[in-house]
Amino acid sequence: GMLFFFSCTAASLLLGFFSKGKGSRPQLNATKPSAMQPAAALCKAVAVSAEAMLSMTAWMAAFSALQTIALCLLPQKLQQIGMLFFEVTRAAQTCAQNGNLSLCAAAMGFGGLCISCQLLPDLQTLQVNPLRFAFCRLLNGITAGCLSELLTLLLPDLRLLTCAAYPVKL
Repeated sequence: GMLFFFSCTAASLLLGFFSKGKGSRPQLNATKPSAMQPAAALCKAVAVSAEAMLSMTAWMAAFSALQTIALCLLPQKLQQIGMLFFEVTRAAQTCAQNGNLSLCAAAMGFGGLCISCQLLPDLQTLQVNPLRFAFCRLLNGITAGCLSELLTLLLPDLRLLTCAAYPVKL
């Protein structure tokens, strides 16, 4: 809903603003598009895309299995906390069912470990420290949750703009 959009977008913008210019930017060795023939560029794009899809699918399957195992092994209270860290879709669903919109915004701002693992190859290519990335994702989630709580306190009518208030009818 609008509450999640505003809180997650504002959290990302704030984090970007306050971390602007920190660290060095790596030089990437990319082939100029004009230097490649169209057929070669298309073949390369398909190969890179297929590799990325396989990686994403493998991480999603692995975290789905981990979630199932965690649900069997963890006590009820820890299950909900664990869901916040594993995968964003299930985390958001769990929080929304419990009516905790700020926690849902925090989960969406964090994104889950599954998405972070899907980004590992890109982090290596861009020479981003994975621990710094994880810290920034966690900070983004906390900021989104706090902003969501602040927005619901300042604008109580904004809570009515969540998806639960306007279900999609097919």
